[in-house]
Amino acid sequence: MLGHWEEAFCDLSKSCQLDYDDDANQALHEVEPRVCHHCLFPFRLLCVFCLLTYLSSLIIVVKCAIFCFLLSLQKTLLRQIVLLIIELVYSAS
Repeated sequence: MLGHWEEAFCDLSKSCQLDYDDDANQALHEVEPRVCHHCLFPFRLLCVFCLLTYLSSLIIVVKCAIFCFLLSLQKTLLRQIVLLIIELVYSAS
């Protein structure tokens, strides 16, 4: 299954329709809560709701990456400023 919940749901549903099996039915019940039923359109199109949810989570990830980069850059700059001040103090004495 590995995260392809919609595909697994479709495959298990078809499997249970063709030849019912208790194991396949149990797996179907485990997969079903993880499936967005809005996305079970033909051709595997995402609905607008799921697309917006995906994009908003992607924006959050990008914001976090930018923040971490700026934080590391700030620490590097602060370290360089402190070293420069120390060097100036020792060279002045």
